[in-house]
Amino acid sequence: MFVNVYLPSTVVCFSVASELHLFTVGVSILQNFGRSELGKELRGSDGWYRLPPDSPEQQKFMSWARRGERVFDAVLKFVDEDPRKASAELNAFYKFESLRGVAEREVALLATDTGTGLFCARVIEVHLESRGYRVREPIVVRAFGLGYDFFEEALASLMDTIAKTVSRGGYKVYLNATGGFKPETTFAVIAALLHGVRGIYYIHESFQDVVILPAPPLQIEVSHLEKLRLLSVEGKQKYLLMDAFGWSEILISELVERQLVELKAGKVTPRRWVQPLL
Repeated sequence: MFVNVYLPSTVVCFSVASELHLFTVGVSILQNFGRSELGKELRGSDGWYRLPPDSPEQQKFMSWARRGERVFDAVLKFVDEDPRKASAELNAFYKFESLRGVAEREVALLATDTGTGLFCARVIEVHLESRGYRVREPIVVRAFGLGYDFFEEALASLMDTIAKTVSRGGYKVYLNATGGFKPETTFAVIAALLHGVRGIYYIHESFQDVVILPAPPLQIEVSHLEKLRLLSVEGKQKYLLMDAFGWSEILISELVERQLVELKAGKVTPRRWVQPLL
């Protein structure tokens, strides 16, 4: 598809991507780099992918995440030489491409909230741009990958980020769910299905080939959704919901079990991940 932009005495014509591919980005690049001959030349590279989120070393990777930095250029060279071997995310993307032929594709990178996550996303961004792909500025998903204490915030951030990313333009959206931490990535799949993603793909760990999952439309039961909208962000007292709005103990228990609401001190409140959806 092409769009014509008319300016005084000139016409600019540029292609518009028909597909948007969301990548959840992990640190497989650093893991593979650390095992390589090039990686062995850089001190400590074999342990970079294991850095805890609160490690001071994470700040170094934030500062290294650009061209011209010695570590960045070395890792980028490693990825450019054999992207499928170097990056789980690129391996899945290129194998998915090989099955489907030519299309205008745009890429959005969702990175963990760490220096290493952003670093790997930047490497993928620069690599793909050099191959002629249109790549959006990497998005650092707040609290993504920071651990148990931040898990619910991470889910809310993922839901919000995917909703905003998918809503831009009439793309066919695909989720590359290969990279990142498995619990958060699993939730990214749920969030993508709720927003009508066309397909989900990843590299299967056993036979190391791309697997394309069906993407049936997914939605929260309409009756539940209407009730959740009634709660608003602040929530409502349980006794009020039962007396004034006819909610039952069974309904409240079901919503709690489905992780749609939480019940604290007699107050029913939507879970943080539900709020962006509402």
